[in-house]
Amino acid sequence: MVIKTLPIPTTKTNGNNQLGPKKPSLLSQSVSCPPDDRSEQHRLPDAADLRRMCIITKSDLNRIYDNLDRRQRDKDAVRQELERKKEMAERSAQITKQWPNTIIGARERKLELKKIRDQEEEERKKVLDLEEEKLAAERRREQIEKAKQLQYYETDRVRTFH
Repeated sequence: MVIKTLPIPTTKTNGNNQLGPKKPSLLSQSVSCPPDDRSEQHRLPDAADLRRMCIITKSDLNRIYDNLDRRQRDKDAVRQELERKKEMAERSAQITKQWPNTIIGARERKLELKKIRDQEEEERKKVLDLEEEKLAAERRREQIEKAKQLQYYETDRVRTFH
């Protein structure tokens, strides 16, 4: 298909009352059509044959272009619809996340409570470990004192004293 822009004659007159030069415009468009057998007396200034031309309006040309890129627009519409649904699902999940009476919410609360209990248990075990360390250190100190005292009593000076 051949699409060609036809010049539009202007009504502007020169000093000698002749029509001025024709300026090309995008307002009228033409598409080649099958030839017919009319006389060749009608010719356009640029030697275009009217029998072989179909003049279409800008709105018709826009309609043709719209039909050509409809597939891309349909793909874009489907993509936008999927994005909208995904966004709506995310918003819904964010809203229902805080609801107390949902299965997912109950499971998350149970997991959170378990995590808190585990942390408290870990802290309690740390406190017990510290206490056990203190007790073990005290026992060691007592055993060391006892051993030193026994060594002292085993010396010759103390043995002779008793």
